[in-house]
Amino acid sequence: METEGSLTPYPLPETCCGVELSWKEGQRISYRFKRANCSSCSTFYEQNLGSTQLYVKKLGDDCFKHEGCGEDISSITVSHSVHMKEFGLAGTGEVLPEEFPFCPKHEERPSEYGSPVYYGPVVFRDGAIDANESQAIVDETGRVIRSGLA
Repeated sequence: METEGSLTPYPLPETCCGVELSWKEGQRISYRFKRANCSSCSTFYEQNLGSTQLYVKKLGDDCFKHEGCGEDISSITVSHSVHMKEFGLAGTGEVLPEEFPFCPKHEERPSEYGSPVYYGPVVFRDGAIDANESQAIVDETGRVIRSGLA
């Protein structure tokens, strides 16, 4: 992909409007981020932890903008196929969608094909299985993506 300039990591602002920002880390299926919101001006900040780029949405803006170039942030739906852990590649055909943001000017467009996720019980470190989570959907590390409880 042709980019304008280098992809420089953006430091997270510590304050906005004189108010200290409280950054919280989060994760969807594969998209990891840090977020903060200014309580004074309602500016919303999100840092993509995969590329360390900073996206900003100010009050009145229609969408997030890339802090480095001002370009509108695009997103793509990444599809994660759901498999049964006990049977390898077997599954029901279910797909979990995930919106993945990126700057079309400076970041590579993510693949539409995400990593597989699995049906299966949640197994704790001591080997116990949580029967209430027997139909949970988990990633390859065992992190619960969608609870099995109705």
